[in-house]
Amino acid sequence: MKKYIAAIILVSFFLNTYAQDGLSLEAGLIIPPVERELYYDVKPNYIRPLTKEKIKDAKLLSDLIEGYPTNWISSYVVTEILTISDGNTVTTKGKNEVLTAQQKKTLATTEIGSEVAFNVKYIYNNPITDKNEDKEIHVEMTLAPDIEAEYIEGNEKLINYFKENTKDKVSKSLFKGMEMARFGFTIDEKGKAINAKVKNSTGDNIADKVIIDLINKMPNWKPAKDLTGKSVQQEFEFSVGKGGC
Repeated sequence: MKKYIAAIILVSFFLNTYAQDGLSLEAGLIIPPVERELYYDVKPNYIRPLTKEKIKDAKLLSDLIEGYPTNWISSYVVTEILTISDGNTVTTKGKNEVLTAQQKKTLATTEIGSEVAFNVKYIYNNPITDKNEDKEIHVEMTLAPDIEAEYIEGNEKLINYFKENTKDKVSKSLFKGMEMARFGFTIDEKGKAINAKVKNSTGDNIADKVIIDLINKMPNWKPAKDLTGKSVQQEFEFSVGKGGC
């Protein structure tokens, strides 16, 4: 009986030990966890782009905002368009979905890279209660180039550039869970990377410096262009970590 109890305790000890080490026991086999490879990504530094081409022909808010809920709106209280550039905010107001002359002019003259926010206050008639409810739509966009900057050798070569030059210098052990380190930079009018900066550190100053140096030494890109074909600056973000796909 004592041997039987001792055996149970011993098995329990090993199971707890393996569980703490991140191992699993399936069909009598101890399987070590699979460590995620580092994920690399380079993308424009915005979530929702808005281009001058789209602004040029726009007459309604629904021409600018995808999925604009026209059918939900019984009546308007006010519409606001805010353009934010270099810390300065310009607000133009309208009475309904139709863009005013001032709103169109402000959007047309706003610099690429500026933030644009749409605030729409309206009345919604609830079909269940048959009562009017105050509602608000808030959408944020970034004024993006009509032709985006592009790495001359293609995105795959760009990712390989970072992978090959960081594989011995940026360790997987720096990242826990789905953490991602993020670095911002700008591609200027000549296609050169400038203004590289740490947005979310790897947690290691040496690794951060390696990545900043790689960004600054990148081969040139094809610069972004505006609606007239003029070269313009565009902001990008490089990220690395165990997140992503």
